[in-house]
Amino acid sequence: LAASAAPQAPAATQVATKTKPGVRGRHPELFVDPGVIRTLDGGGSADLLVHFGELPDFKIFYSMPWLERGRAVYRTMEALRATTQGPLIEELDRRGVTYRSFWVGNIMEIDAADYTLFNEIVNFSDVRSVYPKPEFTLIQPEDNTYPLIPFSGTRGSAPPDPNIAWVKAPEAWALGATGQGVVIALNDSGPRHTHSLLAGSYRGNAGDTPDHNYNWFDPDSGSTSPVADSHGTLVLSLMVGSNEERITGMAPDAQWMACRACVGTGCPSTGACLNWLLAPTDLTGANPDPDKRPHLINNSWGTCEQTYNASHAPVISTLYASGVIPLFSNGNASNCNYAGIRLRRG
Repeated sequence: LAASAAPQAPAATQVATKTKPGVRGRHPELFVDPGVIRTLDGGGSADLLVHFGELPDFKIFYSMPWLERGRAVYRTMEALRATTQGPLIEELDRRGVTYRSFWVGNIMEIDAADYTLFNEIVNFSDVRSVYPKPEFTLIQPEDNTYPLIPFSGTRGSAPPDPNIAWVKAPEAWALGATGQGVVIALNDSGPRHTHSLLAGSYRGNAGDTPDHNYNWFDPDSGSTSPVADSHGTLVLSLMVGSNEERITGMAPDAQWMACRACVGTGCPSTGACLNWLLAPTDLTGANPDPDKRPHLINNSWGTCEQTYNASHAPVISTLYASGVIPLFSNGNASNCNYAGIRLRRG
């Protein structure tokens, strides 16, 4: 469950692919991932991830103050979404097709497309790329027991857990880097927001009574307060956890917010959560406000693919343009049954 931030999002590559006769997308640079065609050739339907239009030059946002940066990216991308996705949205609504339209990355998820619908989709002029919708999962942590590490410093009366001491977080705290003033988002299964390690740092607990507006969102079931799950709770405790007895988090003075992307071991709503986190809304999904976006988003989920997949490159580019750092799980190779690098102490 260790997380690492990529320095920048790699550009999507356009790869030529053979498609069925009649697939003649209106845009001359239309890219269709071969996986889509394989699924449709098998006679089934495919859940699709569709990219639209030309993205703006994101470099223009990097020099803006942080608040204005988020607002400008939101305004620009939402306008682009409305213009480029609008005609297809009208057609999908007419057909009764289930889809989710996102301004982040200017992408759309479309459920259960057959060949007829696929051919209709690619013949919209603003459709530029079509990928299979990725299937992300939670990877459970391994059980390991490590010796306790002596802790010479103090932070209140609570010592850090061994894993925090191993990566020398106390040394960073001594320099004042405790996470103060930073908001970290959990894009995962739900956390137990009343847990003693987490309650004090939940942004929704800043007032006299809990306020989950702009601090929690459940895009699928619409729960109005965080739904406790062991995975989300564990991950969040590694990010910010602390109480009077122990420190489990790397940034114990940071605040947190969360979106429920995962249920059980599946993560069907990672895209919906990233879309919400860059312009959080109230509990009804209305009144988006990019000023309330986090500074970092932790994503402790993934796949066992071993090759680069460009399907989410526009989303990552939008995150960086908004001044938000995405962090993704790293070091779970052994769960995928292929050789990985294991760190050894000694």
